[in-house]
Amino acid sequence: MKGGHHLYKRLGVSRNATTRQIKKAYKKIKKKNNKVPKRVKEAYIILSNRKTRKKYLDSYKHKKTKKQRTKKRTRNQRGCSRKNKC
Repeated sequence: MKGGHHLYKRLGVSRNATTRQIKKAYKKIKKKNNKVPKRVKEAYIILSNRKTRKKYLDSYKHKKTKKQRTKKRTRNQRGCSRKNKC
């Protein structure tokens, strides 16, 4: 799904925002700017629909756990000391 993990930031709402709050934030942005940026419109389309929002959240959780698995190890965890540089 296009758009990355920052859809909530694009609309200026928290991650636990309701559909009503998302719609209100989108209307506020639309009122300020006559032309709504493509990314903001895309974020609104994804987050305003329950099914697409759930799909987005599921893909975000999956990617977050994947990042945790590839966590960078420190020197001591790799078995290195000051004398033996890695």
